[in-house]
Amino acid sequence: RSRVLERNYQLLVSMGPISQESLPVTTASAPQHIGPPLIEVNSFWFKLWLYHVARSGPPSLVLRRGARLGCIPRALRNCQKFLVTTWSHDSVSVSAPNLLFTLNEAVEFSPVFVQAYGVAEESVLGHMAFPIDPQRGGSFVINPEQRARNVVGFDRTHPALARLAASVDLEHTCGYVTMVRSPNWLPSPEAAAADSAASADGADGGGGAVAGAGTGRTGTGAGAGAGAGTGGGNNADWCLFDVTFGVPLFDPKINSEVCNRIWDRGLFAPASLAEQAKSGRLLSLRLLDFIETYTSVPIQTEVPKGASTRSIPYPTHSLLFDGCSVRVLSPCEAMAEQCADAFDGSFELQFAAATSG
Repeated sequence: RSRVLERNYQLLVSMGPISQESLPVTTASAPQHIGPPLIEVNSFWFKLWLYHVARSGPPSLVLRRGARLGCIPRALRNCQKFLVTTWSHDSVSVSAPNLLFTLNEAVEFSPVFVQAYGVAEESVLGHMAFPIDPQRGGSFVINPEQRARNVVGFDRTHPALARLAASVDLEHTCGYVTMVRSPNWLPSPEAAAADSAASADGADGGGGAVAGAGTGRTGTGAGAGAGAGTGGGNNADWCLFDVTFGVPLFDPKINSEVCNRIWDRGLFAPASLAEQAKSGRLLSLRLLDFIETYTSVPIQTEVPKGASTRSIPYPTHSLLFDGCSVRVLSPCEAMAEQCADAFDGSFELQFAAATSG
């Protein structure tokens, strides 16, 4: 494949989103690739890392394979709709009454990623195209079926976007940032910080709190208050949901936004391509370092001989993003009587060995 690409193409641009099984072209002889720099970007590891660096996102839970959940964590209890993602599969929407059964069944076979996604109905998603203009930022686009709900969007002053741009190059590659409208179902920053502090000393496997457990959650801190309203957006109602690299095909409007920005920003100029290659390598190193914190096996960086792709490591700890920070679920959280302050005495997590594999 690499020889065919090298002979016929000078530059490759991904469509977005692409599946976890799609292997980016990373060999030295292949043409430069604008898109996901490594396959982990297409997994839920990348989402968790994004929430870690941006300190913004829906409350999210990663259950390692074999873990058993006895009760919904406090951080997710304000929600009635959830997105559940099993390994190498697309997300499905699950209502609260069916969540525990769905998770405990799926976790027997693979890790599971679950995210808060709405109260009475599924949340509104907004998209912001990049490459961005550092002087102007970007404008948001709402999916066609959601535009009739007459929501007020976010704007370029959203503090999560600023923190994201400090870790992800949004100027020399293409794609779109997805934000989710989340009024009334994110936990308060005080509760999130209290939960993080309550379990920091007894973290499972020594991972501890990764991100700063302060009160910098999007939409409630001083930074969010300053940004809200600037440019007509309501930043307090929105948090980061995902970043997708490549040219989107699912919506003509966001597709046009991305293509116009590629042209306006001169994305295919040699200087821009050089910056894109450098920032892609840096993002890959940061993401792999984050993943290694929560896995017990070395991460493969090359495709094994005779294989068509390399494997993405499973998490060896169950992890929680509480709207403020990513942390390992500690052993004390399996015992409700010892965690009454952090989880209202009703959270039970039982770790059990996987019964298969």
